[in-house]
Amino acid sequence: YSKMIFPSELESIVNKIRKIIIPIGYYVEIKVEDKKLSGYAFDIDDSGSLLVRIDNQIKAFTSSNIEYIRIIK
Repeated sequence: YSKMIFPSELESIVNKIRKIIIPIGYYVEIKVEDKKLSGYAFDIDDSGSLLVRIDNQIKAFTSSNIEYIRIIK
């Protein structure tokens, strides 16, 4: 199965990938559902979610539920 990707779709896909991959290895602040959370972004799981260690817990975030993500250190 193959699908053509149009430039407008490609930009959207690239932005989603950028939002998830760039913060790996950094401490980040994430806004999700009107909450600001901060923790260490350390990996991506098999479903493509960003894994962040927050208060000794591991939380998974998808690009669709992250309002914004900011590298803090």
